[in-house]
Order: sequence, then structure tokens, then C-alpha cells
Amino acid sequence: MIKGIGIDIVDVKRFEGVVSRHGERFIGRVFTEGESLYCKKKHRPGIHFAARFAAKEAVIKAIGRTIPFRDIEIIREEAGRPLLNVRGYEDDCVWHLSITHDGNYTLAYVVMEVNIEAG
Repeated sequence: MIKGIGIDIVDVKRFEGVVSRHGERFIGRVFTEGESLYCKKKHRPGIHFAARFAAKEAVIKAIGRTIPFRDIEIIREEAGRPLLNVRGYEDDCVWHLSITHDGNYTLAYVVMEVNIEAG
């Protein structure tokens, strides 16, 4: 059963400006070490950081309350599909995440599903 949905869009250039102004301190506060390493390996890291930020915002909207950004981690399965790890919700929920980029924008859509087997 769906418990929550969330969607967020981020202007990549604006987000890159935030990262430029606040640097590693901001990255360390918002992203896990694994996310940071993944994004920094990319040709345009800002797009990938922005996508993960949008996904974290979408998770918070799906939950309906604020949790620390670093409690939300976006990883990739071997085939490339993005997956969510949300601290405190590992056993209770199944998460569905879709991320897309187009031009200067990135969008993330999240569905929070109650894990019927756990309930």
C-alpha cells in the first residue's frame, strides 16, 4: 500500500552555485561519502549532486516530515537503477525512485510503499 509520494525538481546551475559557494562543508552535510565519491567521478558532478538532492527532498516529502539528509542515501544497482536506503525505514517500507535530467533541470520522483510483510 502506498504511504507517501514525493517529487522535487532542481535547477542544476543554481545548485552548482550553492556547491561552489559552500563547497565541501555543504557536500559533507548533505551527501554520504559514497554519494560524494560517485558524483565526483562524473564529467559534470553538479548534475549528479543535484539529482541526489532532488531525490532526498522527494523522500522527505513522501515521509511527510524532515529527517537528516545524510539518513537518505541514493545508491545504484549493478544495472544502473537508482535505489534508496533510508535510515529508520529499512524494515517498514519499500522505496521506488526515478530520477531524470533534461537541460538545466533534474527531477526525482519517490513512492513510499508500506511493506505489507513487515506489518
